[in-house]
Amino acid sequence: MLIAFLLTFISLGVLSICYFRAAIETRDFKSGSSSQLAKQFRSFKSEQYHAQKPKKLVLNSTNTSTSSNYCGTLGWFSLQDYEYRKKASMIPLSNVSTIAYSHGPFGGFRNQYMTLTGIMLGMREKNFSQVIAPSIKWKDLFGTNQRLRHDLFFDVVHWNSFYPVLPRFVEYDKNLHPDVNIFGKYETPSLRWKVQNLSKAKQPYAFGDTGLQAQNQYKQYVKRVTEGKQERNSVDLKMMQGAFRPHPSLQRIIDGFIAKHGIEDGYLALHARVEPDMQKHNMCLDLKVKNFTDIITSLERKFAEPPFTTLLILFNRGILESEVNGKDNNVLAKHNLQEINNAVERGLWNGKVKVVEAGVELAKQSGHEVYSKYYSLSGSIIDFFLAVQSSIFIGTEVSSFSVDVEITRFFRGMKNNYHYLPDQIVLTTPDDSRNPPRFKC
Repeated sequence: MLIAFLLTFISLGVLSICYFRAAIETRDFKSGSSSQLAKQFRSFKSEQYHAQKPKKLVLNSTNTSTSSNYCGTLGWFSLQDYEYRKKASMIPLSNVSTIAYSHGPFGGFRNQYMTLTGIMLGMREKNFSQVIAPSIKWKDLFGTNQRLRHDLFFDVVHWNSFYPVLPRFVEYDKNLHPDVNIFGKYETPSLRWKVQNLSKAKQPYAFGDTGLQAQNQYKQYVKRVTEGKQERNSVDLKMMQGAFRPHPSLQRIIDGFIAKHGIEDGYLALHARVEPDMQKHNMCLDLKVKNFTDIITSLERKFAEPPFTTLLILFNRGILESEVNGKDNNVLAKHNLQEINNAVERGLWNGKVKVVEAGVELAKQSGHEVYSKYYSLSGSIIDFFLAVQSSIFIGTEVSSFSVDVEITRFFRGMKNNYHYLPDQIVLTTPDDSRNPPRFKC
């Protein structure tokens, strides 16, 4: 009886916390900073949104196809309620300036993030308030290579709650946006301008002269910040500190992984950048560690006693396996793959530490109709945010992914960040550090 009472008490406590979080976010959305937004929300449906009592409380389930109710990192989540709130949140305002992005995505996940940040910085500089969400697309690089709309993968309800500090993501409305036509499939929309001269487009404005402009603007901004010529922009900070986060359905997969492996109390995350493209890359050779065995030797030397019992390894298994199975006799790639497989099978620190993988395989196995289909992009997002959430992160100075994880963690007050170098592992963000590391390669 006592055990049953305690379990019931804990469940009710978790549920109360979830309701509280949902209520706070709903209140913030409805109170808003724009009276027109609040008015449009009310007109969207006469019955205002309230967190619904769930039929069943599901904690940390990874099966997204069997239940739409969930409580986890983001609080109480009901897919039906979220979709309603998302639709209301993305109603475009008619009295503010709106843009559509004119170009497609380039590069991998973090390069595309640079582009997004560059777009947002440019919008804030030019006082644009809204961006049409289907015009911001993410490429499923090394997977289907499809270009997919932003709000499939990221939480726009949460993002839009930061308006007007951050520009809003809104839906396309042909009446409010007559200068552009967005058509095609929902997941992979196409954009066609109805004006010959894009400089004359006003509803919406056309944003981006070239495909690399936004990314280049971001890099120039970062250079000015690191040289002490400019303070970090509030847009950049808000994004790193949590405004930019996975869609709740994708976060649910992340939470389920953490629960499945029992690592709620902490874990190590290691970005093992040993794929063949890094072998062949000629920059920063003195900083590279190409052999996985050398990385592990340094790691076990640095931490004589493992600080946690689970290590999450981040790498692209598909690329490494393709190289090993190809015609080229890449001896180092074969060695690295074998050593990683041995670590997953036997553990590290003489078996004291379990080694697990997430990423692409977790996305494929999720059964989610979007994330299992577009597994490469989904896997990158999963790995990035698992790395950000880790207790200790170990990466490399020669990877933008590693450095981006460290910068994000730095601005969240998480300073247990290390780089592996030839023959050593060094702390990159001591407690007294005032600036995060910088990507130099």
